[in-house]
Amino acid sequence: MKKFYLIVLLISVTAAVFSQKARITGEVLDTDKKPLPGATIIITANNIGTASDVNGNFTIGNLNPGLYSVEARYIGYTSKTIDVDLDEGGSKNLVFQLEEGIIIDPVIISERIAGESKALNTQKTNINITNVVSAEQIERFPDANLGDALKRLPGITVMYDQGEARFGVIRGTQPELNSVTINGERIPSAEAEKRYVQLDLVPSDMIQTIEVNKALTPDMDADAIGGSVNLVTKSAPSGQRIRGTLGSGYNFISGKPIEKGNITYSNRIANDKLGFVLSASVFNNPMESHDIEAEWEYLDENNKDASAYPTDFEVRQYFVTRIRQSYSLSADYKFNDANKIYVSGIYNWRNDYENRYRLRYKGIEWDDETQSYSGQVIRQVKGGLDDTRNARLEDQKMMNFRLGGDHNLGVLNVNWSASYSKANEERPHERYMAFNKKGVQMFMPTIDENRTEPYVLTESGYSTLNDNYGLDELTDEYQYTEETDKNITINFELPVLTGKFQFGGRYRGKSKMRTNEFYEYEPVDEDTFLADAFALQEDFSDSDFLAGNYRVGSFVPASFLGSLDLDGSSFEKSEVIEELAGNFTASEKVIAGYGMYTLNLGSRLSLLAGVRLENTILEYQGFEHVVDENDAREEWLEETEKVEDHYLNVMPAFHVKYSPVENMNLRFAWTNTIARPNYFDLVPYREINADDSELALGNPDLIPTTSMNFDVLGEYFFQNVGLVSFGVFYKKLDNIIAMTIDDNYQFNYGGEVSSWELVQPINVGNGILQGFEGAFSRRLSFLPGFLSNLSFYANYTFNHSKLTDVAVEGREDEELQIPGSPKHLINLSLAYDTKKFDIRVSYNHASAFRDGEEGGYGEEAFYDRWYDKVNYLDVSSNIKLSRNLDLYVEVNNILDQPLRYYQGVEDRTMQAEYYGLRTKAGLKFNF
Repeated sequence: MKKFYLIVLLISVTAAVFSQKARITGEVLDTDKKPLPGATIIITANNIGTASDVNGNFTIGNLNPGLYSVEARYIGYTSKTIDVDLDEGGSKNLVFQLEEGIIIDPVIISERIAGESKALNTQKTNINITNVVSAEQIERFPDANLGDALKRLPGITVMYDQGEARFGVIRGTQPELNSVTINGERIPSAEAEKRYVQLDLVPSDMIQTIEVNKALTPDMDADAIGGSVNLVTKSAPSGQRIRGTLGSGYNFISGKPIEKGNITYSNRIANDKLGFVLSASVFNNPMESHDIEAEWEYLDENNKDASAYPTDFEVRQYFVTRIRQSYSLSADYKFNDANKIYVSGIYNWRNDYENRYRLRYKGIEWDDETQSYSGQVIRQVKGGLDDTRNARLEDQKMMNFRLGGDHNLGVLNVNWSASYSKANEERPHERYMAFNKKGVQMFMPTIDENRTEPYVLTESGYSTLNDNYGLDELTDEYQYTEETDKNITINFELPVLTGKFQFGGRYRGKSKMRTNEFYEYEPVDEDTFLADAFALQEDFSDSDFLAGNYRVGSFVPASFLGSLDLDGSSFEKSEVIEELAGNFTASEKVIAGYGMYTLNLGSRLSLLAGVRLENTILEYQGFEHVVDENDAREEWLEETEKVEDHYLNVMPAFHVKYSPVENMNLRFAWTNTIARPNYFDLVPYREINADDSELALGNPDLIPTTSMNFDVLGEYFFQNVGLVSFGVFYKKLDNIIAMTIDDNYQFNYGGEVSSWELVQPINVGNGILQGFEGAFSRRLSFLPGFLSNLSFYANYTFNHSKLTDVAVEGREDEELQIPGSPKHLINLSLAYDTKKFDIRVSYNHASAFRDGEEGGYGEEAFYDRWYDKVNYLDVSSNIKLSRNLDLYVEVNNILDQPLRYYQGVEDRTMQAEYYGLRTKAGLKFNF
């Protein structure tokens, strides 16, 4: 209590000392009264200044009474100076309306270049190292979701699912080492086991700005080792505006049209006191994908690569319809120049309707006696009920609602917010039906330099469903996952000398749960059931199967599966408790506080020093599932005891920004960050199969990964809108987490110790991640004639990672890469831009990297799982039809890049999934 009184006394004394001081507030706008974030506002007499926020607002306090000249500067715009006379203790509000025009080459800036200017100015004035993308820039790329937009930035690549970017990899760190926030608030994940957010859940056209913070300040949540992606939702400009997009497209692999539309309405009313933005976005994409998957083994210990063969091989045909909807509202009310409150909400909803036809060759083994391979052939269909289009429905939702305020109490600035977020995924009736035949002889053509893909053939009679096949499975599953976040944040700011002292705190309460139900069914009359099913079979083979010369063959259609009354008298029903072992509940609370001081030594040098403390309190509970034919129970499921834990992290930070000349920054940052383990990894679950000596364990003893980070960056901003930058980074990571497989784990079961196969997440060791990144973007206006309309954008990132103090059983002496670390990342873009027309060609490359999921670190290098290199090429163009109407055309995935994993070496394909070419075209309107 005494400490509390001391704090109150300190604030009161400080307020009294500065009570006679004056201040200047205001906003910086363009000629259309749109906000200009990241503008530099300078008092010319003493070079004291600040930068405008994302809404173009600024405040300069702690000023003596008198006459001042205040200048606003913005890359790509003409500067403007306003004289103001301040009274003692008074306040003046200024509005800077800057004219659009490039100083070196005086031409009117297009909307695209204006958007790039906003992004660069924000990046320039931030004290920490960031990359910023504006809505205007996003619109110029053919990017449907947030993940696709992120891959354009330095040091970022993405992992794909069904042809869209789903998870982000920042600076060589896997997705769970990064964070995604909306307006600074961490958002939950609909993924059952993971922390990371599905980037394909958020449409790119719903965001005003994307900020990637690569060096955190103490006022930010510290759980972002690679970086923090902050999504800034749209805010209300001055005046009424309506803008949007209507378009369609074509998916070449599915042969079906794509539908897309979005609209935004914004206005300020009540004498500009109340502003609001309403946005909606809808995207309907019927797609198809062609996929093969395999697991590999070897026959000869001394010649593993030459004797490698697939023990499991699948040919998969997917039919998917993805419908993504998003709705948002933002509003703010300005009581006066010193007090404002705001409210915002965003609701994202994605439905995936999926059918999958899978041909599987399972359990392939070599028989020395017969000198042949044999295994099981399985033909499986995935579907749902007729009210979900006879398809498996994956219904994902994510919402975030926030209430906050900004207040100036004389010398003290206060901002606060309270938010509620929720993400959930529901799969109401996920059905599988499969038919199989065991003991089938199989043939494998020689895998040589002309064929590196897996390939399996069988004797005739198994490409269609006939008397060779029996019923293997008929199941129905309900899945539900939910995560909620409740956040309360308060921040204070006091002027001290020529800088500011900031302090505050946050409470974050998080809960996570998964509830699955799983049932299998047997027909009372199996012969009649098989006859009815086989009579309806169809050949789903695609003559142009993109994954190779494969044929998936004949299957019972999903419509038959969806029409079955499984709870009727024709079927016997039983619960599969093995599938319930993944259910769990989790609770997590984070109580954080911070303090930091920013010192401005003139307009050239800024220093920031501070510390953040985060106290984490955990409670987890799961299930133990045991299979043991020697026990009277044979199989059982029991709830585990709750596991509780708590820990405190202290994370100091220091930033330096020095501007030796106008538009140049030299930056240094020393930061400390954390990544908490994935939810399910901490659950004390146990899956024990005594019959097969297989064991899967959670790990409540996992230690969070922490990182000490060093960054050095130099950047120069061209006045005619552009950037050249180069930086190096170094991360010292402790307690890296990965899923491991140990085939020789000594397990004590029933008092007897023997060798089991163990799958478990562990702290695999420490690590070093270092590299450099460079970026260049500029309008090439110095070229002659029409070439002056060219713009070039490029960035390159080099990552080098190494696992140290290796704790992977049997691999302690190997030099291993940290999961999620591609060595090379390249982004290139060439654009031609005039007042009426622009076209952009974009290329992205990322080299292969070790996967962090199960199999990332196998028992030996032969079994390691790698995410293969990628090369993407996209084209987008825009034609201005009138002042308010544009025509756009986009082409995605011109190189037909697959999602590909390989096992051990690049030649051994584990998965290759192809999505084909996509085109979109439509109209953009802006009033």
